[in-house]
Amino acid sequence: SGLLAGGINEWNTLVTGPVSAIEADVKDAIEQTGGRGLLIAPGCVVPGHAPEEHLMLVRNAVEK
Repeated sequence: SGLLAGGINEWNTLVTGPVSAIEADVKDAIEQTGGRGLLIAPGCVVPGHAPEEHLMLVRNAVEK
């Protein structure tokens, strides 16, 4: 029981991409947890310079 928050590399993948790396991070986190008790999030914080489009890519990857 509980909740795990994480799965996205906040300093590399979230900031620089590419799209395939963002999707791979999300997919890997879901596979490792079976998608249960998981909140897809960066490891610590969302860097202020992370492109908004990358944040939307994370959301879209989760919804796939």
